[in-house]
Amino acid sequence: MDYTEWMPELTPHNPVVCCWSLRGEAAEAVAQGSQPALPDGCPELIFNFADPFEHISANGRVTTQPAVFLVGQITRPFALRPTGAVDLLAVRFEAHGAYGLHSDMAQLRDAWAEPATLRDITLRELTQRLATNSGSARRAEVRAWLAVYALRAPRANDVVAAMVRSIRETHGAVAIEALAASHGVGMRTLQRYFAEQVGLSPKRFARIVRFHRVCMAWQQAPETMARVAADSGYCDESHLIRDFRAFVGTPPATFLAALPEFTKLFL
Repeated sequence: MDYTEWMPELTPHNPVVCCWSLRGEAAEAVAQGSQPALPDGCPELIFNFADPFEHISANGRVTTQPAVFLVGQITRPFALRPTGAVDLLAVRFEAHGAYGLHSDMAQLRDAWAEPATLRDITLRELTQRLATNSGSARRAEVRAWLAVYALRAPRANDVVAAMVRSIRETHGAVAIEALAASHGVGMRTLQRYFAEQVGLSPKRFARIVRFHRVCMAWQQAPETMARVAADSGYCDESHLIRDFRAFVGTPPATFLAALPEFTKLFL
């Protein structure tokens, strides 16, 4: 698999973490079978120019994903399976960055939406242009679209954006009540803002940020995982195991010892 990340032009209200593309031959992709996507706190707008992916639910139900869709926050085991050749391009939004495409991100938790149900921020025209281009031309089209999106699309509340930034900067190891008070907002109001504009409660978002950091630490230097877990606010091993079971379905030792190649790409 050939996975690459790239950055669009930054704007004063940049809603994007990065953009990425993934390509692979059919035989190689299909041989990998079903593999989990990890919660990372980021909704993604995905364009598929090759064979579809299938989503396998916890009860074994198989659903074919569309060619273009916005996937919301992932909070539980989310297994995907390629059916042939892979040619994907995606925009990875910051936690609140996709609010400009969907007015209630809580509806997309562990789910996705097709373009017809999204706010029409010239997305249809972008899809048509991407289908007739490839490589660097596709990237140029996405950059141009994101520049317009950042200026014209509805934006999340400034408090939400500031809270997301603070949670990221502390890797999720932060007291949400104290953080809310420092921004002059009550917890009920904050919960409502986050549900609508992020799709998660602020505490669950912090848990996902913390969990994802531990996964990244293991990928980069396995011997540092225990220290990183402690630094990220995991008070003991049972705390860490609980989050792994919730987000990927298995304890950390089992999951990380056999981390699938597809999953590794996104760490």
